[in-house]
Amino acid sequence: MTRNKHRLQVALYARPKHPGTYHYALFVAPKNGEGPTTKHHVKNTLLIDDSGQATAPWRYEKVVIDDLESEQRLLVRVVVGKVIGTANEIQRVVGSVPVADAKELVSEASETFNCVSWVRDVYRELVTQSAVAARYADWDEVQRQAVEYVDRKREAGRWDGRWKGGGVPLMDLLEDKEIVP
Repeated sequence: MTRNKHRLQVALYARPKHPGTYHYALFVAPKNGEGPTTKHHVKNTLLIDDSGQATAPWRYEKVVIDDLESEQRLLVRVVVGKVIGTANEIQRVVGSVPVADAKELVSEASETFNCVSWVRDVYRELVTQSAVAARYADWDEVQRQAVEYVDRKREAGRWDGRWKGGGVPLMDLLEDKEIVP
């Protein structure tokens, strides 16, 4: 059995049209940071249907990222768990979490559906099904720490042009330490 288990990370992206809010995604990344990272997230894209009506349905997307530096608007990553399951098990759990359908927009559930609620639900399911070993089972605590981390980076001037370092900031909640400042 390999000792260098992949890590589950919560990734927060900038939303230029909505300052103070973030787009959330889950990354499955090598522990040592070397090699491709798999991004799991949901996004809504403007579509015009056959009748000419504009809709913005949510859809799941899985992307393999070879270079995190090229990932536009990626602000921070936060390690939230050790991947215990196989890649197929992770994909099965991720795929089992529903994505709101455009036809359901009148329902109460899809009005509150967004990338944050989807990441929360996937995280909880991965922990519940023991596909990921996490220090915090409570999503609210994970989210609080992730937002506090991005806020600390902003206050330190990480994105205002003064920063001379490199790499996408990375906080490890399993070991309670910052890996990439």
